[in-house]
Amino acid sequence: MTKANSSLTYVVTEDCVGCMSLACTRVCPVLPDPCFHIGPRQLVIDPHRCIECGQCAPECPADAIVHHDDASPEAIGFNATYAAIWPVAASSMAAGRTARSAEH
Repeated sequence: MTKANSSLTYVVTEDCVGCMSLACTRVCPVLPDPCFHIGPRQLVIDPHRCIECGQCAPECPADAIVHHDDASPEAIGFNATYAAIWPVAASSMAAGRTARSAEH
């Protein structure tokens, strides 16, 4: 599921750095993978996949997810840039589970 207008989206701010709770990814209705991408220290939202439902924002324990109207231009640009580079959060979580299973 994608949307035509990528300017309307939620944005992950720098308050996410170090949190990495992933609670927000579990409620994302965008399928087959959530619109979240995972980096080394934080998540970002793909502005081309976010459907602006807002379900993720209240789930974020760091209050790091805001509507684009409340985000800085830097945060908006950061999300767009790194969503194109970092892996989808669901794919990363599955890969991590597989790697941990192989270790045991």
